[in-house]
Amino acid sequence: MTYTEDALVEQPAIQLFSELNWETATCWDEVFGSAFDLENDVSLANNPLFFGRETRNDVVLFARLKAALLKLNPDVNTLIIQEAIDEIARDRSAMTAISANEAVYDLLQNGYVYTTEAEDEEDCVVRYVDWGDSSGRATENDFLLCSQMSITGEIETRRPDLLGFVNGLPFLFVELKASHKNLLTAFKENLADYRNTIPQLFTFNQLILLSNGVQSKVGSISS
Repeated sequence: MTYTEDALVEQPAIQLFSELNWETATCWDEVFGSAFDLENDVSLANNPLFFGRETRNDVVLFARLKAALLKLNPDVNTLIIQEAIDEIARDRSAMTAISANEAVYDLLQNGYVYTTEAEDEEDCVVRYVDWGDSSGRATENDFLLCSQMSITGEIETRRPDLLGFVNGLPFLFVELKASHKNLLTAFKENLADYRNTIPQLFTFNQLILLSNGVQSKVGSISS
């Protein structure tokens, strides 16, 4: 057995998510572009290395987000669905990190409220997430865990260990260290750097997990 961080910590973590019915993917050879490449007249949607990003700057998997919203809101006009997508994914870089995160959280909790004065339309709310109910029923969400996905900020590129996407939105950030390393390094050397270098990722974040396989810390961007 190879005693590496990948073998002892990352791969068991990926296996755990798989057992929890998350789709898992390794993104070393990720394919970028639109779901349908008009220039080459080819669809990328069925390519297993295509995860729905046009560039490494993107942190939202738009194809998965749209598919999820159409599924969760079957009676809502597709134009309104697109409005909801545009609203949650809009540029919030002028806001503080916490304010941007709170704005997204509000949308996730309460949905996108569409109001109209047209006589042939009704007001509606677009749900981004199926939060389930007290019955414990299975939710209708799309769960995807990506390992080694490259994300580019204004200048530099970073590659978080694991990112968990719910309905195409990066809810979960996981930074892993070898068991012999102090867990504090995951915070000081990795998380702090990522928040400065690729801040757009944390606009959507709902949960941060730092672990060395022995100890773990769980929190939010403001904790």
